[in-house]
Amino acid sequence: MAHKKKPARTRPPRRVSRDTSATGFSADHLAAIMDAALDAVVTMDSAGCITGWNRQAELIFGWPAAEAIGRTLAATVVPVRYRAAHTRGLAKFLDTGAGPYLGRRVELTAVHRTGREFPVELTVTPFRRGDHWHFTGFVRDVSGVRRAEQFLRQVIDADPNLIFVKDWEGRFTMVNRAAAEIYGTTVEEQVGKTDADYNPNREEVAHFLRDDRDVMFSGTPRFISEEPVRDARTGVSRWFQTIKVPLLSLGEESRQVLGVATDITERKRAEAIRETAYRISEAANTLLELPELFRAIHDSVRGLMPADNLYVAVIDPATGLLSFPYFVDQHEPPPAPRPMGRGLTEFVLRTGRSLLATTEVFDSLVARGEVDLMGAPSVDWVGVPLKSQGRTGRPLNISIAGLASVRLKLLDSWQ
Repeated sequence: MAHKKKPARTRPPRRVSRDTSATGFSADHLAAIMDAALDAVVTMDSAGCITGWNRQAELIFGWPAAEAIGRTLAATVVPVRYRAAHTRGLAKFLDTGAGPYLGRRVELTAVHRTGREFPVELTVTPFRRGDHWHFTGFVRDVSGVRRAEQFLRQVIDADPNLIFVKDWEGRFTMVNRAAAEIYGTTVEEQVGKTDADYNPNREEVAHFLRDDRDVMFSGTPRFISEEPVRDARTGVSRWFQTIKVPLLSLGEESRQVLGVATDITERKRAEAIRETAYRISEAANTLLELPELFRAIHDSVRGLMPADNLYVAVIDPATGLLSFPYFVDQHEPPPAPRPMGRGLTEFVLRTGRSLLATTEVFDSLVARGEVDLMGAPSVDWVGVPLKSQGRTGRPLNISIAGLASVRLKLLDSWQ
């Protein structure tokens, strides 16, 4: 008996929506693509309800697709304090066709199913299906990026060196805390500003801008062994050693310069003090007459501080009188030899210790009865005791002191 050949069984066609059949992709195929995406892909209808939720959305927000789909987007991923604004924004778009977040990447705060808030980058694209609007959102969790940025910020803010980035116009695009402090401001306030906003020295500002542009234009790093930078907090300058490196974007559309500046003020100060000590030592070995030696000492001290007023006081052990073989003062004539009193000069000679007498220190000494006010008052006074051999070989007590009518300080460039 001949068997009839059965017709081949055919698989029933998959249901393909009108949206996907035109592209040749099935709904299952598109769902697989969405689930393989590295970003969360969420779709929403005009009522604000979730209609699509891929695998990455489940991982980022903690909601399974079966539970998320059908819920309102606001109640699912928007923090409570922003939900009213979300609802108003959706209503405004449906009314006007415009919205602040559409067609561009923005950073917002989202909420996990557990209530934990975290930062996300979001891009929303509206599209029409029939007579109704729908929305597709691509969401990326940037928590890791923000943690890395916070760590980097902590590192550069802990660095005592000045770290900054400027653009072609001289605007600060990044600074660390040390750089902001020397400009007398905060990191947040300094970004977007220029040197001219803080430094009244226009020549110095123009010099910095020329240097920065030269580095950006040439593409060559520059090492600056030393340069002064005005400290906005004190109005004086500090010395820095700086390296500037050009920064170029991938398309070379934006040119910037990275600068790292190390404060070398203390080193410069130590070098100046060593040089001064060397000059004084040379003068002591080459000059035979004391007046010449004292003038050389005065000139050397003036290289460190504004010591226009300076005198040398000597105790004669034979008579016990205090004399002044060198005395330069803007307000008083040289005094005659006198018996020892209770002035600052006598205090230094009596104790054998150097003294920087600020107003506070002087008032304290007076209150304790250790010194009396003698001569014109000074804001700050410094005295240094020395031992010297006289012509007879007997030791002489010598005090070298600066009597300043203005605040005595190291030169601005050493502050």
